[in-house]
Amino acid sequence: MTSDWDLAWEAVNRRGAMQRVGELAEVITLVRAELPGLRTVLEVGCHVGGTLWVWSQLGAERIWGITAPVPGPQALHLVAGSEVLWSDSHDPAARLWAEGEAGVYGCLDLLFIDGDHAGDGARRDWEDYGPLVRPGGLILVHDVAHDDLTPDVVAFWAEIEAAWPAQARVITGSPGGLDEPAGFGIVTVTEEMFKDG
Repeated sequence: MTSDWDLAWEAVNRRGAMQRVGELAEVITLVRAELPGLRTVLEVGCHVGGTLWVWSQLGAERIWGITAPVPGPQALHLVAGSEVLWSDSHDPAARLWAEGEAGVYGCLDLLFIDGDHAGDGARRDWEDYGPLVRPGGLILVHDVAHDDLTPDVVAFWAEIEAAWPAQARVITGSPGGLDEPAGFGIVTVTEEMFKDG
């Protein structure tokens, strides 16, 4: 079996994942430990598909992605079992697509939010797609430690930590030669988390 560090290195350096190797390796270790039967994943903000590939390597059977169209050639790494919608995640049609693909609320094992970093973008993705995650599943939010680059995401994450302190934690990993980790916020979903939404 490939080590978590090697898997993260491959994703970042060969498949275009926009994370730091150390923090992505820690996330992979955490997902392996907490979701050993990982089957279903939704990723909001796929860039070129490097982390879509990671989820496939961890055994996910169904992988969905929603990502804004980018100018120029589409270089998305499509992986076995993945379906990607080229759309703004805040478009109501995108949410309907995700609900239809996922089947019903509460069936996703993993939601990875790494799309809109401005204003209420991460909050809207949390509110729109969080209810699709089953209790015991995980929500990952990227860029929660980048005060200077992603202040809106950092502020949103502070609210999540305050509201769900027992379920929320942050992984920053070893920087791997980079000055500042971007940070992954991780939440274990509970039945109460989205019952009003």
